Amino acid sequence: MSPVSDQQAARRHIDAWNVGLNAAQDQHITLLGQALQQALSTEPQAWLVFDGWEDSPAAAWLQAAYPAWAEERRTLADPALRGLEGMAPCLLPLHRWAEHEADAQRREHTLRDLLALMWLDTQRRLVRQHLCGVVLMPAGAQDLEALFDHWLLLGRQVAPDGQGRVPFRHFDPRSLQRVWPSLSAAQRATLLGPAHSVWQLQAPWGPWAAADLEKDGDHYLPDPESLLGTPPQWHVAQRPTGTDGAAPAPVAVHRLLGAAQIQLLANLPAAQMCWQTMALLAVPVPLQPSAAAMRNMCDLMQAWRNQHPTPWSDTHARDWLWCTWFGADIRHPARGSGEQAVHWGQAPWSARAVKLAQALNDEPGLSLRQHFEDILNADAAPNRASATAPSAV
Repeated sequence: MSPVSDQQAARRHIDAWNVGLNAAQDQHITLLGQALQQALSTEPQAWLVFDGWEDSPAAAWLQAAYPAWAEERRTLADPALRGLEGMAPCLLPLHRWAEHEADAQRREHTLRDLLALMWLDTQRRLVRQHLCGVVLMPAGAQDLEALFDHWLLLGRQVAPDGQGRVPFRHFDPRSLQRVWPSLSAAQRATLLGPAHSVWQLQAPWGPWAAADLEKDGDHYLPDPESLLGTPPQWHVAQRPTGTDGAAPAPVAVHRLLGAAQIQLLANLPAAQMCWQTMALLAVPVPLQPSAAAMRNMCDLMQAWRNQHPTPWSDTHARDWLWCTWFGADIRHPARGSGEQAVHWGQAPWSARAVKLAQALNDEPGLSLRQHFEDILNADAAPNRASATAPSAV
C-alpha cells in the first residue's frame, strides 16, 4: 500500500469535537464498534441514521472522505420539510461501505470516530443529535421505500383528543429510548415496521452534574473531560421474538402512542432543561430529582394542568418542575432536601395552586417561577407583619 501524506492521514480521522480519547475510552468505543459489526454480520442491510445531512460534522467529513458513498444516501421525503431537504432524516448504507473503503482497519477507525461523535452528541442532551444510530434491515427487505412510508406515518401521531397530529421523532435516541420501555410487544413491532432493530448509544436521563457543563459562546455544553468519564453503552430496540417485519402491523402506525406516552415525550425537553438549570446553579446531584422522581413529577404536572388550564410552554413546564421540587427554597436550591418539596393536593399548596393558575391566566407574560415567588412572598407577609408588630401592653 502506498504511503499517505500527513494531510491525507488527518483527513482519515474525525476529531470528535476536538476531544482526544484516552486509551481506555478508545478501547471501549472500539469494542462498541465490534459489537455493532457482529450484529451487522447477521443482517444484510444496515443504515446509518442522520438527523439531516446539512450542517452535520459527521456528514461533512464523510462527504469529503467518501463522496461516492455519500451520494448513496437516501433522504426521507417529508412534505413538512419541502425546500429544507437538508434537514430531513437521511440514511447512508453502512453495508456498502466496504465497496468504497477496502482497508478494514480504516473502516474500524472511522467507525470508532463516528461512535465518538455520536457519544458526545448524546451527552449534550438538549442539542441536535447529528448521528442518531443504525437501522438494521432483515433479509427480504428490498428497498427503503417501505421504511420511509412507515416513518412518515409514525412521525405524525394522532393527538390524544383525536384532533390533529403530534410529531414523534422516533429516530432520535432521546425520544425512542424514553418511550420504548412503556411500549407493549405489539407496539414495539409496529414502531420498527420493516426494520429488524435500531442501535443507538444510550441517551442520558437523570441528574446533571455541574462539572459536566462548560460555557461555549451562548450555550452551555458538557465539559469533555467530565463526560468522557462515563462509558457509553448500546441501547438496542429490537423486534420482539416471534414477530416478522413482513407481517401486518398489529397496531395502527399513526395511532401507536397513547395519551400518556405522547405526554411523556412532550415533557422530555422540560425535564432536561430543569436538570441543566440545576447543574448551572451547582446543585449537587444528590439534591436533584432522580430519573424516577422526575418521571413522577412529570405525571403530576400533567394532572395539575388538567385541573388548572393555563397558557403553557416548555419554559412553564421547567419552572413548574423546579418550583415543585424546591418549594420555598427555589432561590437557594442547594439547601434542598433531595425530595419533592411541594405536594399540590395538600394545604397550603392546594390553595396556592389555584392562585398560581389564576396568576398565569391573568399575566401570561410573567414567568411561572415569578408568579410562584410572588405567591410565597404574599403568604409570608402577614406572618412577617405579626412578628414585627409591637405587643399590646
